Amino acid sequence: MGKIDRVWRSDVAKKLLATTGASTIQEAIPLLIEKKLTTFEPLKPPVDLRMVASAFGISSHFNYIDMPNAGHLRHDGKTYVIDVNIAHNPQRQRFSIAHEIGLKHSWIMGYTSLNTEPVPNILLRSAKKKKFAMV
Repeated sequence: MGKIDRVWRSDVAKKLLATTGASTIQEAIPLLIEKKLTTFEPLKPPVDLRMVASAFGISSHFNYIDMPNAGHLRHDGKTYVIDVNIAHNPQRQRFSIAHEIGLKHSWIMGYTSLNTEPVPNILLRSAKKKKFAMV
């Protein structure tokens, strides 16, 4: 069987193709990944999460607070802010921060329906109960 060329009609697909200049989604995804990675050259561990957050329009000041979940991204009326559980170990905090940056990136790229609004809902993961709740 030969390759089937598909015409992409969704706004997300059109934005991805326009952003990368590719003609197919299969070409666009690796190009987008490469583009993001080269933005932060040289990208070597440990990655400066404050710099990456700032590049995605998130405040580089993370709020370490007492909270029931690991972390969340919110809009404070002016900018996006990441709150992180102060009781968690530093490795878990870094993971939570990186995770929230990834969520903002998915909204920017239109992978979720939240990309045009200041985070109306926040998906929380309870560290103790390992359950999810929408607030």
